[in-house]
Amino acid sequence: MKQQTWAVLMGTMLAAASGAAAAEGDAKRGAELAAACGGCHGETGNSEVPTFPKLAGQKAQYIVKQIADFQKGGRTDETMAGMAMGLTEKQDVLDIAAFYASQPVMKGSAEGADAKALAKGKEIYLEFKCNTCHGDDGKGKGSLFPVIGGQHKDYLAKTLTDLKTDVRKNDTTMMMAPLAKKLNAKQIEAVAEYLSTL
Repeated sequence: MKQQTWAVLMGTMLAAASGAAAAEGDAKRGAELAAACGGCHGETGNSEVPTFPKLAGQKAQYIVKQIADFQKGGRTDETMAGMAMGLTEKQDVLDIAAFYASQPVMKGSAEGADAKALAKGKEIYLEFKCNTCHGDDGKGKGSLFPVIGGQHKDYLAKTLTDLKTDVRKNDTTMMMAPLAKKLNAKQIEAVAEYLSTL
């Protein structure tokens, strides 16, 4: 428990530092730079492809950190790593992040979803206390925790699976990977479906 508390405190300090930097981003200039990102993430950050994450309304400092992690190898994806490596100017990264953060926050839809499956997903979300960091609506508390409510189900399931299997190793708080390891494939699918509707 003490280790988790320490990790949260360290993560909060890191987020505060990166938050100050991210606040310097120019959303208008970022909109121009983000045009190259639109093919995967959508013109306004609302990707239509379930395996590409939505970025609309995502925390700017979270986006800045993810780009840095792709550049450093903390996250791996052939396409994204190449795009990230092309961002050699810090201001460009800050501006792109500011643009996506300025967009209306991503939203999901429960249309056509199975009510029992959603209830199970919500139960898991609350049982594992995901709302402590990500909020009851999945929109993330404070500057440290990302928006996950309204994100694509497929992308959420892949992210949890990558954390569970140590494919993704860029968890600042050191809480997500241990949590993901406690979830089985059906639980991951259920919670991802629930979150995608928020």
